[in-house]
Amino acid sequence: MRVRIFTLIFIALLISGALGLYCLVQAFPLRLTDGDKTEIMKMTLELALAPGVFAHIIDKEKMILSTENIDPNLVPKMPGVNLTLLDPDEIQERADREGDFLFLRFRQMQINGWRVIVSLDFGWAIGKNSQARYLSGGGFTIRYYRDLFGIWVGEGISWWGDILFDRSES
Repeated sequence: MRVRIFTLIFIALLISGALGLYCLVQAFPLRLTDGDKTEIMKMTLELALAPGVFAHIIDKEKMILSTENIDPNLVPKMPGVNLTLLDPDEIQERADREGDFLFLRFRQMQINGWRVIVSLDFGWAIGKNSQARYLSGGGFTIRYYRDLFGIWVGEGISWWGDILFDRSES
């Protein structure tokens, strides 16, 4: 009988603790500083340039990043990476003028409770006179949170895309 009472009390404490934590997260949502945003963008771009992700198709010397959905002033400087920031109109103008190219775009950086959900896409800027047909593009979504020491940690949520492309003329 005592074991059941202690078990019920323990379960009640767990449930009330979980509800209390949920209420705390709702009452005091995460607020990102500009430094946090820069750090998260840096970690995300570093992942994109890691071997086996986008590094084999994105040229570090000519990397284009769209300023869509981000504050360009917060984009980090990265050693060994020549990052050019362009807005969507500038990306299209460049493709029209110089030809098709791959570029990166942050699709979202959204706070979800005490976590930050970030999606980064890569895709083609296609010039108005291009005859190419691309079957490639992709991206990933990462969930970031702070560990017990206040350091940002990322967990992959999803990856999508394909690296196949057809540059034949039709």
